[in-house]
Amino acid sequence: MVHPDDRERSFAELANLIAGGNKRHLENRILCKDGSYRWLSWSAVPDRGVIYSVARDITDLKRSQEQLHALRGQLAHASRQTTMGAMTASIAHEIGQPLAAIIANASAGLRWLKRLDPDLAEAQVALEQIVRDAHRTNEVIAGIRAMFGKEVGEASPVDIRVLVGEVLQLAQRELETHRILLHNNMRDGLPEVMGERVQLHQVLLNLIMNAIEAMNSVNGGERHLTIASNLDEHANVRVTVEDTGGGIAPAHFERIFDPFFTTKSHGMGLGLSICRSIIEAHGGRLWASPRTPCGTVFQLNLPSIRAKN
Repeated sequence: MVHPDDRERSFAELANLIAGGNKRHLENRILCKDGSYRWLSWSAVPDRGVIYSVARDITDLKRSQEQLHALRGQLAHASRQTTMGAMTASIAHEIGQPLAAIIANASAGLRWLKRLDPDLAEAQVALEQIVRDAHRTNEVIAGIRAMFGKEVGEASPVDIRVLVGEVLQLAQRELETHRILLHNNMRDGLPEVMGERVQLHQVLLNLIMNAIEAMNSVNGGERHLTIASNLDEHANVRVTVEDTGGGIAPAHFERIFDPFFTTKSHGMGLGLSICRSIIEAHGGRLWASPRTPCGTVFQLNLPSIRAKN
């Protein structure tokens, strides 16, 4: 009677209760006579060898949540598309002008040099203009990098475990839809970090959604997402996001954080670049490594308040 996608999770909760676990809450889908499934929210308590449980039908609530989630996703996508479109146009305009000037001056310089009587003075003027336009292009690129977090907003103490919990709530529907088993190994008692909450939220959500997308593109095999945390040797808080997707080609590992580099058919290749800029602006570090036998491991370090003191 239990929906196939919910069986593993339901049986795991039942085994925990049989083994003497504490009171549990579980949501799963149960088959009805008409062949449809209804969402039930269970509360269960083990007592002297007997499990007492009660279930509430939350199908209508789930449907409302799905509609709201879909609407939020559409709005977020539209907002991202608008923002990225405007930013792309701005970047293209700002960089396009000095590049066009470089091409024009290079062509002029070649013409002066190819003359039967080369005009070295005019060629020198063209080369000097190329140098000035190249410096201008570098200034534009530096300005773009500054947009992505060289200055961190209002910083406050952040409990990374709580922050990850909030992000996982946002991603829960995606995890269920793509039948991904979550392993939440976030430690209790880690020191807080000083950071801009929204930016750190953005980084973690981006890494988790990338992991979901990587596993969704693989047919067959287990889909496991593991989120873990610990302290490194310098008392920095380390968070690990590990997936069992197809992994990243070895030749691409050195470039995945480069702006505008992407292996996807869609997207601009700015997500990981922005994430790294945000983490570095917080005094931390973000890197990736291959997972054995398949998948990718992303790790980020953030200085804890304890380490700073």
